[in-house]
Formats: sequence, structure tokens, C-alpha cells
Amino acid sequence: MLVCEAFVDTDRAQRYVDQLAKHFVHQPGGILAQSQGDGQLLVDFGWGTCNMRPQPDGLLLRAEAADTEKLGWIQRGVADRLVRIGRRDRLVVRWSAATAE
Repeated sequence: MLVCEAFVDTDRAQRYVDQLAKHFVHQPGGILAQSQGDGQLLVDFGWGTCNMRPQPDGLLLRAEAADTEKLGWIQRGVADRLVRIGRRDRLVVRWSAATAE
């Protein structure tokens, strides 16, 4: 399994997690978005996952997939949507290099 993480500076992390949950819950193709009790969101694409965890000073993203192509799909899809909904806050998503776990 390949793993990468990103940290997005924002003081409204929970707001963005809530918006992403609404977005992913309406996506076709078997995507499952599960809110966790502690404010986290786990999005399961079937071939990879992205965990979104709000922090006091930002949003921690952790993507996992079996290969680099699928990991890239998660990175681009999540980052594109987050940047779009956070355009007023000028959010920036920078993923770390993928590592094997």
C-alpha cells in the first residue's frame, strides 16, 4: 500500500471536512464517505482511501492506494475539490512523496 499525506493551513478545517462529506456522499461509482465520531471523514473509493482529519491549525489528509496511478487520482480529486471550495481562503494542498506502508 502506498501512502502520502498533506497538511492544509486553515482555521476552518471542520467546515471543509463537512463540505467534502456532502460532496463525496453524492458521487456515483461506489464511493463511501463515512463521518467518524471525532470529526474525521473517511472516503473509500473502493481502490483507495482518503482520511481527512481536522486539526486546530489545519486539515490533515492521508491518502492510501495500491499503486501510484490510483494514489494520484485520490490526490488530484481531493485537492481539486478542496481548493475549489476553499478558493476564498486560498487553500493550498501539497502532498508528501508516496511511501510504502
